[in-house]
Amino acid sequence: MATINKSKLTVILVALIVVFCLIMQTPANPKEKPLPPNIIPVIFVKGTNYEMGYQYGYQVAERIKVTMDERWVSAYKLLGDHDKILKWLQAFQYYVKKWTPEIINELIGMAEGATDAGYPMSYIDTLLIQTGPWFRFGLSPTATIPSPLEPLPPKEYKYNPPPRYEPGKRHGTSIHNEILETETAHGCSRWAAWGKATKDGKLVCGNSFDGGLGKQLNYIAFPDRGYPFIACSYWFGEIIRHPAMNTEGLWVSGGALPPPRDIDKNFGLIPPFGLRHLIQFYDNAEKAKDVVINKWRFTGGRVHNWLIADSNNNGYIFELTAALNTCRKAGDFGEKDWLAAANTFVIQENAALNNPPSDPFHRDPRIIMEWAFFDKYVGDIDLEFGKMLYRWHDPIGQFKGIGHRSNTSVHVGEPRTDDSGIMLSCTGTAGKNIIVGDGRRNMDTWYAFYTMPLKNDPTSVVHTSRWYAEEASKKADTAMRKLKVGFGTISDYLALKKMFIDVSKVLYGGNNYLTDAQLTTGNESLYLLSKAITAYTKAELMFNAISNLINPPPEKPGDLGLEPIKMPLVSPYQWPKK
Repeated sequence: MATINKSKLTVILVALIVVFCLIMQTPANPKEKPLPPNIIPVIFVKGTNYEMGYQYGYQVAERIKVTMDERWVSAYKLLGDHDKILKWLQAFQYYVKKWTPEIINELIGMAEGATDAGYPMSYIDTLLIQTGPWFRFGLSPTATIPSPLEPLPPKEYKYNPPPRYEPGKRHGTSIHNEILETETAHGCSRWAAWGKATKDGKLVCGNSFDGGLGKQLNYIAFPDRGYPFIACSYWFGEIIRHPAMNTEGLWVSGGALPPPRDIDKNFGLIPPFGLRHLIQFYDNAEKAKDVVINKWRFTGGRVHNWLIADSNNNGYIFELTAALNTCRKAGDFGEKDWLAAANTFVIQENAALNNPPSDPFHRDPRIIMEWAFFDKYVGDIDLEFGKMLYRWHDPIGQFKGIGHRSNTSVHVGEPRTDDSGIMLSCTGTAGKNIIVGDGRRNMDTWYAFYTMPLKNDPTSVVHTSRWYAEEASKKADTAMRKLKVGFGTISDYLALKKMFIDVSKVLYGGNNYLTDAQLTTGNESLYLLSKAITAYTKAELMFNAISNLINPPPEKPGDLGLEPIKMPLVSPYQWPKK
């Protein structure tokens, strides 16, 4: 009997030890939200709009859930009532169904994909992720709710909604939490150059998203209707923010600035849905301009400062509100085969609406910089020049150019009509020596770019991405071999060597994902290809960062063999006299 008791005691003690160990290994906060990834990840989506939404939602569900919680916090803080939130969603849905109806299916798919991945959400949640930043503009005294309002989603769309959202219960979120600002794009920039302005006469484009600590995502889409494209999102779960380009040589990007009047704020089509529709279904800037100016009406509250350009050397800058549908073209303000914008009214009639009227050519340093650089270096613009623009900095540290500390991401690209188009992506500020800006910067910036090739299928994209990573590896290895290592520099060399080995492991991991993807089919294969390209792009970027530490990249025109530039205090351009 004593032996039995002793055995039982032993079992109990072992069980207690196991429980204790499990408790010690359990995180203090098992619901801790993920931090932004240090490198903007890349995923693939393919098929119908529903299927692309499902794949997006399934692959990054945990991070979409973070965005969803933040949107609900903001919505309750602003409107304070669940039924009013639903009414606002119905009002925005009205314009989605009217002009970009495919997005409803995509958002339904995103909700079901995230739910299947273990993070329950509904179409209501995914629609709120998109439209929440524009909710407050529906409070304008001149805003009007459209009619008739339909269910969420309309009857002809089907989905299986999870339970109703209940703040503080379903997600453990209090509506009194701090609201994270999701629309801080006050400093974004965008530009395009072609023809006589570029080295080879072909289109080169650039874009920065500025503002806060974004949880960003790049994705490459292969829709069953429309054209393959690359799109960039600022928050996980967003359909798009900017920029984007497709296989027909079309580039779209956007930005926003504060509105001048109440009538510029209203319900309407939110800008991301417009950009997303254009990049999937349009093949040139002329057709895109026609639908933007003559068909769509946008939600206001922010002036939407878009750029649309194509590889046939057509381009437009748009200044859009709920009350304004206006655009300008190259040459209207002294441009020579180029266009640029920096979230500023440039069209004189629109600038006059501000109180006091704005004068961007004399007051906005970003506009002054863009006009000065593109005017001076006509014929010298290419991808390297574009990267240099975002690394350029005033030696005195006072002039705020388009590259500054609050760049959340920077992209430059070459849209093409064949399979040679590429987009380069930089997480945060591209220039290591830039000190101007408001200091809200990405938490893990490497000051280097990776390459997203745009091919006609995901496997081709991944193989090309691996080639870019391997080339970057060779370049970094060569730079390290040429280093003169002495007693005083051995610690720096060993640190670089460790970094190189760590990045090589990332590259090797990409190879493993690619192999596994080739052994599977369907969505599983697509998801493994997403992991492969994220590994390859991360490896390429970090190898490039090693090379840049040893041999600093061009930060000024002289580094590219060009004449120096003296930045004017004001632009030499003047508005034409009426």
